[in-house]
Amino acid sequence: MATSFDTLLQDCERELNFPVSTAIGATLVTAGTPDTDPDVRRQKAAFRGANEVLREIDNEGGFSDLKSDSEIRTVAAVTDGTVTVTADSATVVGTSTTFTTWSVAANDYLRYAGQANTYNISSVTGETTLTLRAAYVGSTASSSYAIFRPRYSLASDVEEVYSVAFDLLPTTASLLGGGSGRRSLKQISMDELSSKVGLLHRNTGGVPTHYALDGRDSSGYIQIYLHPYPDSQYLIPYRYYASATLFTSGASTSPLPTMYDELIKWGIKKALTFWADDPRHDACIGNYRDEFARMFRREMRSRDGGGGISLVPSTRRGGGGSGLYKAYSNTLFDRSD
Repeated sequence: MATSFDTLLQDCERELNFPVSTAIGATLVTAGTPDTDPDVRRQKAAFRGANEVLREIDNEGGFSDLKSDSEIRTVAAVTDGTVTVTADSATVVGTSTTFTTWSVAANDYLRYAGQANTYNISSVTGETTLTLRAAYVGSTASSSYAIFRPRYSLASDVEEVYSVAFDLLPTTASLLGGGSGRRSLKQISMDELSSKVGLLHRNTGGVPTHYALDGRDSSGYIQIYLHPYPDSQYLIPYRYYASATLFTSGASTSPLPTMYDELIKWGIKKALTFWADDPRHDACIGNYRDEFARMFRREMRSRDGGGGISLVPSTRRGGGGSGLYKAYSNTLFDRSD
């Protein structure tokens, strides 16, 4: 069972012979005005120290204890009715269409029959009206169409995706030339996708075989771009390393198993001794690094079955972590700062 922040803090205070907190505030996020109560200030210093440990775990790379999974539920292409497009206009008018019923949304794409060009949708204003981000290029006409969605948002806690695959149903397998079992999607970059497919000519629908990570949506969730665009409803599972959820209050619990408690506690002690200008601060830093290295070795053994592998710190957040674990080979660590 995960350990709460207040329990971790009280353990650290006892071990350091500091006053033991008896009433830890429900909210420990630093407010705009400084706290005058030294107990509250000490608690907030420890709170920041605990969360710094979780941030460093995120920065150093995915730990297996943060593995998780979810799925992408794709939508089928919308083709009901017909649409009228007007030369040099961004307005599209439908006949017998049901745009809102089918949940057509901004950033979906429209392809007019007989054209390779696709148009990004800016907004949907009703069952029969939508607006494109760019004006239609071509002659005014009415015809069939397809609206499709190649881009999907992933779970809110996704830090790094490491597998996208789905089990082939008989009908899906036949579309891909037969076979059964789990089909893995190949990851490529958006630049590769652009050069191979052409993002302005996304006119290929079918069972997705490739994916690219495509920034974040307006809520900050990582997005995935599927190719070919899904022509039907598919359930596509994916596996990922989750971000380590930060402590939010004294009663909130660690997102990690209890085997990480010692690491978090050394992070708290490091913060407490710095706050108190305690001469044990340097020793706490050394013990924190040693404990991080021990947890890192355990992670490497779990991935490699006991042998040595090479690993470099993740740069997913633009920094790459502390630099403590630049390389690993059996039990050799570079602990340079």
